[in-house]
Amino acid sequence: MTPPLRLLVSLLLLTSLGCPTTGQDDDDAATDDDDAASDDDDATPAGPLPFPLTLGEAANRPAELTGPVNWDQAEPLPLVILLHGFGANSSLQDLLLRYSAQIEPLQYLLLLPEGTENANGQQFWNAMPACCDGGNTGVDDVGYLSGLVDEAIERANVDTSRIYFSGHSNGGFMSFRMACEFPDRIAGIAPLAGATYLDPADCAVGDGVHVLAVHGELDGQGDGPRVHYEGVPGSYPSAPDAAERWAGRGGCATPGQDGNRYDFINSLDGDETRSLVFDDCDKDVELWTIEDTGHVPLVNDDYAFTVLNWLFARSL
Repeated sequence: MTPPLRLLVSLLLLTSLGCPTTGQDDDDAATDDDDAASDDDDATPAGPLPFPLTLGEAANRPAELTGPVNWDQAEPLPLVILLHGFGANSSLQDLLLRYSAQIEPLQYLLLLPEGTENANGQQFWNAMPACCDGGNTGVDDVGYLSGLVDEAIERANVDTSRIYFSGHSNGGFMSFRMACEFPDRIAGIAPLAGATYLDPADCAVGDGVHVLAVHGELDGQGDGPRVHYEGVPGSYPSAPDAAERWAGRGGCATPGQDGNRYDFINSLDGDETRSLVFDDCDKDVELWTIEDTGHVPLVNDDYAFTVLNWLFARSL
């Protein structure tokens, strides 16, 4: 393992888990002006944007929106919101997963928000009872993140049929929660080492979304931050159980079938990642299990490219 990768793993292991008128002519003119203003409000944003843009300033929680350098907004682009793990931050999360490296090749918008700090100075998302508002702050991260999506749509030409959440660990939990809260707005999620609600009734709004869940098979073994692949009784379900539950919500045939294998870990020989694919779905669901890997997988560039392509092929 190279020194930069050792540093990245060390950091993640230490941190993780928007004049009165008098005549008819004047009335007509005012009506025309109102129509023109309405047309302007509905107009598609035009021209290149000075990326990165800072969103969330009204909430005093800045987030960075970036996209292709030469994009002129003539065509709407998909939007991905990447959520960091517990104790991490957006830059560190992007360093691990390398989503920003795919902005130009795949032509999409990437939003990098930040959680709030707990009493120990660790950033977190208030996702669900299992993770990770240990101080019971009750911070409204659902409202914050949905507001960022609204602001992104106001500032850029977002393809509103292709809005996605992705995240690691605590960010994976939060991705599942956003899918529960806004299935009519979010096309899909791609959580890594996250988990969904223990009680299905806590996620009872609307239908499912497209779900690509990724989890290290050894997650939960040994010391350090972990989200158990096999789940924790009384806290959250296993990765396979969660996938099957979302497959049911998405109208898929169950059980799932073995699918493709992938090579996302350069330090392991062969195609170490197996897929469980649910078919005949209204909303597609897959579980990718990374064998011989724990909570913080050191993925290669193929990981982001493959995950994002999977998402972008699916819309509302």
